[in-house]
Amino acid sequence: MKRITTLLLTVILMLSSLFTFSVLADDGIKIIINSEPKTFDVMPQIIDGRTMVPMRGIFEAFGAEITWVDVTKTVVAETPDVAITLTVGKTTAKVNGETKNLDVPAQIIDGRTLVPVRFIAESLGCKVEWQADTKTVVIGNSKEAAPKDDKLPEGGQIVVFPEDLLNAKAKTMKSDGNIATVTVAEKGADTSVMLTYRTGLSGMMKEGDVCMLSFKVRLVSDGENGEGYIKAQIQAEGEHNPKALFARTKVTGEWTTAYMPFVALDKMMSAAFRFGAMKQVVEIKDLQITNYGKDFDVKSLPSTIIAEDKAIANGVIDKAASTTTKKEETTTTPAAPVVAPEVAKDANLPEGGKVVVTPSDMLNTKSKSLKAEEGAAVITSAEAGKDTSVIVSYKSGLAALMNMDDVCMLTFKVRLKDGGEGGEGYIKAQIQAEGEYSPKALFARTKVTSEWTTAYMPFKALDKMVSAAFRFGAMKQVVEIKDLQIINYGKDVDITTLPSTIIVEKGAVANGLKVTP
Repeated sequence: MKRITTLLLTVILMLSSLFTFSVLADDGIKIIINSEPKTFDVMPQIIDGRTMVPMRGIFEAFGAEITWVDVTKTVVAETPDVAITLTVGKTTAKVNGETKNLDVPAQIIDGRTLVPVRFIAESLGCKVEWQADTKTVVIGNSKEAAPKDDKLPEGGQIVVFPEDLLNAKAKTMKSDGNIATVTVAEKGADTSVMLTYRTGLSGMMKEGDVCMLSFKVRLVSDGENGEGYIKAQIQAEGEHNPKALFARTKVTGEWTTAYMPFVALDKMMSAAFRFGAMKQVVEIKDLQITNYGKDFDVKSLPSTIIAEDKAIANGVIDKAASTTTKKEETTTTPAAPVVAPEVAKDANLPEGGKVVVTPSDMLNTKSKSLKAEEGAAVITSAEAGKDTSVIVSYKSGLAALMNMDDVCMLTFKVRLKDGGEGGEGYIKAQIQAEGEYSPKALFARTKVTSEWTTAYMPFKALDKMVSAAFRFGAMKQVVEIKDLQIINYGKDVDITTLPSTIIVEKGAVANGLKVTP
């Protein structure tokens, strides 16, 4: 009997050794990204001979915008230059629509999605080096920096490069690989021609970091009195998108260097320029943003910022007393909230649901892109760009209004007032929850025509719901929305029995429904 027991134990040990997954959780593996050591809650691991790193950490370090599709376990990472799609467990990925093979599939370990570091880094256009003696993965940006500037101190880390501007996508801009040329055909609001050249700044700077935006600029033609118009806009997440930098610098017919220092805010988001306030052709080259960290005096840096009313350069420009007075006057006499007309009963929807988001939530939204007119929200997208370039968030705190697996219906009336393409407008609903990559309960489009139509967009709530918003920026257009509601039907309604106008297409999400081809 003893011999049989010993034999069984031996067989079990041999089988277990055969089926052990090759994962080496080596705490000694270090990772350095753009000269900065990184620490993650799940550290790099060697899996089947490949170094794997937590995806969120490495993507955010390079300013990628991340979307997690929980139903398919798929992550989409986007920068201005590249779009990457990875699915957990698969050995292929998409880079700008092209299929790429992975030696090791993306996989979830300790609640974090790990991916091959070399594939991700190379897809983002970065250099990767393995230092065997120190067990360190070194990732560096392969983009060329602007020439050294004697007026700027050494020791800063370049986080935005000339190629970020040169590769930006905009109908108003052309690039020859060295100079970005922006054309404004007619004078308008400065927002009428905007160029966003970098997103995901939170992975490049933290609150209190001293930073410098510098570039060379000149006026090629038009302008007024021999000068051109350019306003820098570097902003963070939050109500009304708080600005770390929102100011102009001088543009003349000769190449001049602009220096625009600022102190970073919490949750930095994007960097852009505004040009639309003047008919002009402007050239820009050698753009970069340098991060000097927190131990630097921002006022010791050179500055060409024009100090004028409403100009902002956090840490550099002191707010004028007149500005404070205006703000106080505004806060003591707030505008009366817009009261939406009552929504007519919809025979296409079942009774018994609870309205948790009302038309007034939409009409009272604070956004420069939105105006409330005669019971409708009128949203203007001045330029065709990424759909993220015009986002209107109309409700937060959804966790108190719906629980996981509650069947909900987003419904509203919508029409195209102006612009669009082929007689149709563009609107994407975005309702998301807390968690890694902000998982979406609803992330899809519905049809917009020149006639009022009713949109029905059902979804099942996720855990810890956060906010509801619309995206409009992929098209130049003016869109009207009225009678918006989100109705919570609880868990006793079959979501597939509800009407739906969701457009079935690649990347669409409606939790509880199949909305992808």
